[in-house]
Amino acid sequence: MKRQNLEEYLNVLFMRQNLSDRKGLTYLFSQLADAESSNGGEIKIFEQLIDYVQDPGLKKVLAVHKADEERHEKMFLHYIELMGTNPITLGDDQRVLSLLERELGLLKRPVKCDEDVVQLILLLQVIEERAIQEFEALKVAFEKDLVIVNLLETIIKDERKHLVYCQKVATFYQQDSQKIEQTLNRFRKIEEYCYRQLSANHMTYCMQEDLIKGSFWRRFWGFMGQLGNLKINGVKRAARQAIMQAA
Repeated sequence: MKRQNLEEYLNVLFMRQNLSDRKGLTYLFSQLADAESSNGGEIKIFEQLIDYVQDPGLKKVLAVHKADEERHEKMFLHYIELMGTNPITLGDDQRVLSLLERELGLLKRPVKCDEDVVQLILLLQVIEERAIQEFEALKVAFEKDLVIVNLLETIIKDERKHLVYCQKVATFYQQDSQKIEQTLNRFRKIEEYCYRQLSANHMTYCMQEDLIKGSFWRRFWGFMGQLGNLKINGVKRAARQAIMQAA
C-alpha cells in the first residue's frame, strides 16, 4: 500500500473509531464550522478582498464565495444543534488559518495592492483544495450516515466552484500563469506543514478529552501520532524553504 493511501486509510479509520459518536461529531463539526467563520475562518479574508476589489464582476464572485462559506458554517452548526449539543470553542492551535498566519504573516495584513489580492486568493485556493480532500475522506468515513453524506456532497460541489472563483480573481490581477503556479506550489508546501501540525494538535485534544477509547487504541493512535511528528520535521524543512523563497 502506498504511503498516501495508507495515510488516507488511517485518517478514515480514526474518524470512524473516534469521531462517530455524539461527542466526537460535536468536536468534528465544531472544527468544520469554525474554519468557515469570522472567528478563526475565512470570512474576514473575503471582507478585505471585497473592500479592495473594484471590478463589479469580481466583487460579485467574491460575494458569492463569501455567502457560500457563511451558509456552510450554518449547515455545520445546524447539525450540531440537531444532535442537541453545543459547538466547542477552539483555540488557535486547532485552526489552520492561525497556523498559516504564524508562518506567513499574511492573513491579518491589510490588502493594499493587487499583489496582496493574488497572494490571499491563491492561499484560499490551497485551503479549498485541502477542504475538498478532507470532505471526501469524511464521506467515506461516514458513508452509512446519509444526512452527513448529503451535507458534504452539497458543500463539495460548492468548493469545486470556489477553485474556479479563486483562479478567476488571481488571473485578473496576475496574467503570468507560471508565477501563479509557483505561488500555489509554495503555499501548498507551507499548508502541508500547517495541516500536519493541525492534525497533531487534534490528536492531542482527542487524547486529552478521552475521545479515543480503549487502552490498545490509545497506545496505537499515540504511536501513530509519534510517527506523524517525525513526518512533520521533514515537511517543516520544505515549508521553511518555501517561505525563504518568498522573502
